Amino acid sequence: MRSFRSEYKREADLRPIPNDLFDRTRKAMRKTPRRGKTRWGILIPVCALLALGSVTVVGYGIGQFAPFSGPIYQKTLDSSVPAPVNAAVGKTVQKSAQGSGLSVTVNRTACDNRRIYIDFTVKSTDSAPLQVSTAYRRSQLPRSGFAEATLAVGSKSVECHAFRTDDASVEDTAQFEAIAQGDFSGQNGKPVTLSLKDFTDEVDSCEDAGFLCQNLGELYRKMKPERPENFLKTGLFDVYADKSLTAPSWTIPAGKQRVRFSDQYPGSYVDNIGFHKTGEYGCQQDLLYLSITPGSDSEASALKQLCFQNTETGNPVDFFDEIITGNGVEHVGFDSEKAYKKAVKEDTARKLAVNNGRIVLALDPGMDDNRLAGDCTADDLDHYRIARNFKSETLVRFPGEWDIPFTLSFADTSRTFHPAKSYTTPDGLPITFQSITVSDLSISFSGTCAEGGRKALSPNTEIKLFLKDGSVVTEDKNKIGGSGGPGGDFEFSGSFGTLVDAEQIESIELFGVRVPLES
Repeated sequence: MRSFRSEYKREADLRPIPNDLFDRTRKAMRKTPRRGKTRWGILIPVCALLALGSVTVVGYGIGQFAPFSGPIYQKTLDSSVPAPVNAAVGKTVQKSAQGSGLSVTVNRTACDNRRIYIDFTVKSTDSAPLQVSTAYRRSQLPRSGFAEATLAVGSKSVECHAFRTDDASVEDTAQFEAIAQGDFSGQNGKPVTLSLKDFTDEVDSCEDAGFLCQNLGELYRKMKPERPENFLKTGLFDVYADKSLTAPSWTIPAGKQRVRFSDQYPGSYVDNIGFHKTGEYGCQQDLLYLSITPGSDSEASALKQLCFQNTETGNPVDFFDEIITGNGVEHVGFDSEKAYKKAVKEDTARKLAVNNGRIVLALDPGMDDNRLAGDCTADDLDHYRIARNFKSETLVRFPGEWDIPFTLSFADTSRTFHPAKSYTTPDGLPITFQSITVSDLSISFSGTCAEGGRKALSPNTEIKLFLKDGSVVTEDKNKIGGSGGPGGDFEFSGSFGTLVDAEQIESIELFGVRVPLES
């Protein structure tokens, strides 16, 4: 599983920092590189007004599921690698290890002095599927992999982060790309060993909730949506060191509509529905809110287990109160972590008390396999239904250990430049780049900016490489991370999503500033 903790820590100094950023669940930390269809819909006014009367709709099952979507992680070692780059830093390996029902083959590598990419294939020896997709259980491919992955380099053991790069179209085979970072200078021609332990599969599941509509879109069209300006502010979704930054939390008010939605909760009904923005400062998105009036105390308890399900893929979509309540408690000033957590719990209870016994749910499609970005819209609702009892579990499908020895082979393609020249960013920030190092695989740079200006140096900025032949390569803006000091010093580093011949790079655009690479 990818380490969300380490990924977010790289950007922590450059963004408003939620108090409990590294304590939140992996589901709340969902801003990951993503690929796949993004549905950009339009909020459609719907006038199918249901006032005080009671409405019942017929029940629906769930149909055949679509195959798994393409991988979130973008593979680096693919056919687009230029021949000169492949000759300098790439190597075909084709070394295997077999046992415990799996065969693991290292196909190829690419290296520089700071990082190693390892492309490898995993295949079950008896054709057993490596993942599951049934009516209510679905593997989460981005989080499948090995419990442990390390690379033995000399006397050191370097942690590897392995990402799945296939779409499970071949059930018994998976493709991975692993990345190891460290000091690999002087390791050309030296033996290394990739060690893997326990092939795991993270499976999300849910259960049928007796939903009486074909999808949430049908339910939405049967009701009069609440206007955003009528939503109730319940407190702060998050707090920041910079008190000028505010992110409120919201809930939907009680409505007068009575729409039955489930044959498992016959006394309960949806009384209101509507869209409203919520989330952390700077990345708030529209979610669909549903207000449910319980028919009894027993139904109220069961309704707290409701979640959602994608009707196209069968993928379960979790809901938990923190999606709408957030955490508005400052993480300083407490004598103990226990006291802080108690305060967080009380903050959540105060916000939920505004619902006055109602059950309020919110659909965030960004929780759906971490794939859908942007606001939730009325168009999206046709792809979801209400389910219950979301569960996520990590299964060890193939316990065992696999060691694959091979030899590193690469040339040092790094080039270091010292511009030591002042520039001005498009936002008017004076900036000086002291050092820039590029190789065929990666980049690192350091410098200084005006004191207090480091917040403007967002790592989510495209890097453009201008080559000698006049072509321009735009690198993935999510591939770098860095840190800055209070005096304005900064350092950034990261990998290239598209490998390039470093010798052909003539200049680089960083933070909107084009910097010539001159010796």
